[in-house]
Amino acid sequence: MSVNFDWLEKNFFKRELSDSERHLLEGMEEYRHRQSERIIEQGKPGGRLFILYAGKASVEMTKDGVRSHLVDIGEGGMLGEMSFLSGGNTRADVIAKENCVVYVLSKAQFETIMKEEKELAYSLFQGMLNSSSHVVANLDIKLLPFLRVVSEKVRHIPLIIKLIPVIFTIIYALAFFYISYKDFSY
Repeated sequence: MSVNFDWLEKNFFKRELSDSERHLLEGMEEYRHRQSERIIEQGKPGGRLFILYAGKASVEMTKDGVRSHLVDIGEGGMLGEMSFLSGGNTRADVIAKENCVVYVLSKAQFETIMKEEKELAYSLFQGMLNSSSHVVANLDIKLLPFLRVVSEKVRHIPLIIKLIPVIFTIIYALAFFYISYKDFSY
């Protein structure tokens, strides 16, 4: 299959691509994933950038044996940008919530784009930043209920337990000044 440049211009880049930019993007590979298939596997080497052309995907992470849903990504979203930029392993699974089509850009293709088409590279960086911002914003929303619960529980902690760190800090400061004073008194 060939890359749908009209769709990329309208839904991803939000501008018309030049012939040379189109030529550089022609090398993107297209992959199809059925619903529930893994698009990206957590812990595997990164180095590829995915643009979700069609469908919807779920970003999920397993840490310490606990699986967490982070965010859903729709058409025009990017996947794998964190490991693509860091050069490290992927940090989450990406699962197709419905049949998906992704365009995949390799690190080598991106390096060529950076050398030859700065505006296109900038647009791709902007897409990566937008995608990462979307994930972070979604995590903030998910953390709010947790933070409310923690805040409520902190209110019910006995005063003495809240004061222990303050007391130890005062004792430490007094000991420091006492030792300093003792060393300099003649």
